[in-house]
Amino acid sequence: MAVLYVGLKASVKKAQDSELKAGDVAELFMEGESTADLAETPLGPVWPGWRAVMPVQVVRALTKELPEGTEIRMIGERKCMVQGVPAKQKKRPLTWLKTAAIALLLFFGGGLTLMNFHADVNMPGVHRMIASLVTGKEDAGVMWISIPYSIGIGLGVVFFTGFGRRRAGPNLLELEEQEYRAKVDQYLQKKETGETGDG
Repeated sequence: MAVLYVGLKASVKKAQDSELKAGDVAELFMEGESTADLAETPLGPVWPGWRAVMPVQVVRALTKELPEGTEIRMIGERKCMVQGVPAKQKKRPLTWLKTAAIALLLFFGGGLTLMNFHADVNMPGVHRMIASLVTGKEDAGVMWISIPYSIGIGLGVVFFTGFGRRRAGPNLLELEEQEYRAKVDQYLQKKETGETGDG
């Protein structure tokens, strides 16, 4: 006898007024068979806001598509919370203009911050002191220190924010965010079934 395993997901986001399909709310597996067609099984429209999809809804829809005698085994979550979100709209020129303005503001703000920091710690004086220690001259030029230092700051910012993300595990903020999402999902599931006790 063929067995279809259906693993409900905890929560999903889907565009409002689109069609919710079995593959959106669950992982489907049947040994030796493709489940691509079953994943397209319609479950109804996506409503605005949150909605709980129960296992019985998925089983009822899939049973119509499966050959007689196929067993369905539910694994994973007890229900899937579906959030209907507004469909993505094309970005208008005003949006691009806002993005460019914010990028420029951040760029110049970051530059001013660095300049203020260097003025506070007297970085030119530090460079003059390093140059005099290395060369033994009091009035030695500092450009050979300042230029590599400035390039190094720029490369360091680019490297550590753009390419330095190869780490094995999540950071503390990501862990807190994941824990928060899990609590929100759990609360919404309880609220949908009336288990919260807040009326």
